[in-house]
Amino acid sequence: MPPARTLTIRGCWWLMAGLVTLGIAFLVWSLSVRPSFAASQGSLEPLTVELLAERRAALQTVSGMPTLALDHLRIDLTDAGEMRDRFYSELRAELEGSPQPLALDLSYSAIQGELDLTRLAQRAPLAEAALTSLLTPPERDHLPADLDRLRPQATPTEGFGAIKLLRCALKLHNTQLLGGLRADELVLLQPVQAAGAIAHGPVTGKQAYFARPNQWSSANFSRTVNFADSRFADAVRFDDSHFQAAADWSGTTFEQGGDFSGSQFDDLGNWQHSAWQAPANFSQTHWHDRALFSKSRFLAALNLEGATFEKVAALRSARFNAPVQLSEVNLLSQIDFSEAVFAAGAVIHIDSLAFDSDQARLLGDKGRIGAVITVAGLEGNENVLRNAIRNFRRLEQIADANRLEYKMQRLRLRQLSNTIAGTPLDWRFLWRRGPTLLHWAGLSVLLLVSNYGTSVGLVLSSGGVALTGFSLWAWTLDRWRRPPSQIRPQPGEMVWMLGSAAVLLLFSLSAIARVSEQPLTVLLCLSLLILPIPLAITSYFYQRGSDRDQRDEPYFLENGGERQLGIAIIRLPVVPKYPFFAIATPHCPGENAGIGSIITALV
Repeated sequence: MPPARTLTIRGCWWLMAGLVTLGIAFLVWSLSVRPSFAASQGSLEPLTVELLAERRAALQTVSGMPTLALDHLRIDLTDAGEMRDRFYSELRAELEGSPQPLALDLSYSAIQGELDLTRLAQRAPLAEAALTSLLTPPERDHLPADLDRLRPQATPTEGFGAIKLLRCALKLHNTQLLGGLRADELVLLQPVQAAGAIAHGPVTGKQAYFARPNQWSSANFSRTVNFADSRFADAVRFDDSHFQAAADWSGTTFEQGGDFSGSQFDDLGNWQHSAWQAPANFSQTHWHDRALFSKSRFLAALNLEGATFEKVAALRSARFNAPVQLSEVNLLSQIDFSEAVFAAGAVIHIDSLAFDSDQARLLGDKGRIGAVITVAGLEGNENVLRNAIRNFRRLEQIADANRLEYKMQRLRLRQLSNTIAGTPLDWRFLWRRGPTLLHWAGLSVLLLVSNYGTSVGLVLSSGGVALTGFSLWAWTLDRWRRPPSQIRPQPGEMVWMLGSAAVLLLFSLSAIARVSEQPLTVLLCLSLLILPIPLAITSYFYQRGSDRDQRDEPYFLENGGERQLGIAIIRLPVVPKYPFFAIATPHCPGENAGIGSIITALV
């Protein structure tokens, strides 16, 4: 008993020591993650009524624009604070009384409570005459030609839609938005510069119109971000930002594109029904949750190079008018292109794409997705293509897997051609590149006449052309002798042979023209394969005068033993005798029987 008690007491001491160590580590981590947050707030000067009046009276001119400098301050806009109503009323009076737009600089400030930009806006009727009298010429230059684009989903007032104008430029560099930011249904006519901003509350800009650039580079969003149904008329940047909660850009229009490169999404990212009129840059992004782009329209390139998807990336029913870049993507789940529409020239680049888990899938419509997948070259991408082929075979999309197999062999042929072209032409050329030349020639033929065995239609049509050619040649060689013999073909036989050959050849040629990318080259290749053998045998045949022997019997012989076996075994069907053949007998000359055997084997 005493040893057990000693062990129990010793275990409790170890447990307590471990808990204390974990507590100290958590405290150190908390201080490192949010460094000097309390200290920075304590060191900032609070904004008072007197200080606000002083700053209003001493506007600064920065980059040619009058600027109200409220940077490096602690601003209390909470419901319990006395400063909130005074702050909004005096700033709005300053904005409305200025003959030209102002800039509001809140950089490096800590704003307690929500920064509600709608309380700084002024209402104006959505009419060209009213806006002309209210705005300066530079501001009017940034209005859209169609003023209805400024209209949010609001109830019209007296026949005109009322809009809320915010005419001041916002500078929020490294600003701490402790209560978030609200800009719903606003028309912002000046730039928003918020690089390095830290938002601890929700940031919303639903149904807003941003006429000038928005820069939120390296921003950190702890709560939700919502810019649904908004329109960005100029460039927008959220690069190297961190979204810790859901981010919503559904229904948003990006007229000059958007840059989200290097950003991290811990929660859902929603761009459904969005429209991109310029390139969309999501390179080097990391998605811990779903990425939704369903039913979006990409009129320019979509760049997802180097992105990591831990959950589903949905691009269902999206429209692509330009290439999609999936190079170096790390795929741990599904990326879905089902029912997507690809315009001419729109392809999916999958160079160095990695299927990093057993659940990784590349989804798309059967028979269509394989046609738009491409890589720049075979070097470094052979395993990528094999993984993509395996992916489609698991999904039972054999046509797409075959299409990728064909593309991989086409790239291999290009690689072989470059290797051969880079070898100096001398006597050692054939010795060095003999196997490579044979590989190149065989691969070229397989790609031409069968798409490397992946096109059943091309295989059958090429075989139909070859079968027609050999059959007509063998029939002509057998029936036409010198001088004329008794086995000359009758008119019925000629009609049957020539008619059936013409029909088969017509169907084969039409199929080649339909399924082959190079129909004329395929026919040239088939001619080189078909013509030399018949011409050589025909030349040998007539030079030896073999057509004069056995003039009244055909060279095609029927094996009578097979018919006798069929008759002996009653259950086997008896094949009717075909008058085209002659029955093989011991009296047939050996030489001519040999020639017939050669022809029969070729046919």
